[in-house]
Amino acid sequence: MSDLVMIDNLPQQLQWALPPLDWRYQRGTLSVDAGPRTDLFVDPQTGTATLNAPRLLGPAGDGDFVLAARVRVSFAATYDAAALLLWISEDRWAKLCFEYSPQREPMVVSVVTRERSDDANAFV
Repeated sequence: MSDLVMIDNLPQQLQWALPPLDWRYQRGTLSVDAGPRTDLFVDPQTGTATLNAPRLLGPAGDGDFVLAARVRVSFAATYDAAALLLWISEDRWAKLCFEYSPQREPMVVSVVTRERSDDANAFV
């Protein structure tokens, strides 16, 4: 499998910075199997970083832009999630997640990381 991915309606190729267990792109749909116990999070108390989640990255391009995406998750375990990621570096990034809560309900979570992660959980 190639590390380069071209997504319909995006002007540039994306590249796996960290590839998943499996992925496929068919008829406008990107499907990703991240694998168990993968995450992007830096513990705000200890500073312990878990940065082993797959990342498909590409340049934002020049000027303003609008990105529309629909995510679907096969929720099986707590914290299973799909995320859209803004990546600058390993200690500066943000993600918007559709995540499985400890109450076993889907919820929206945002995480902003500036050396340590600060997450905000929405209602289910």
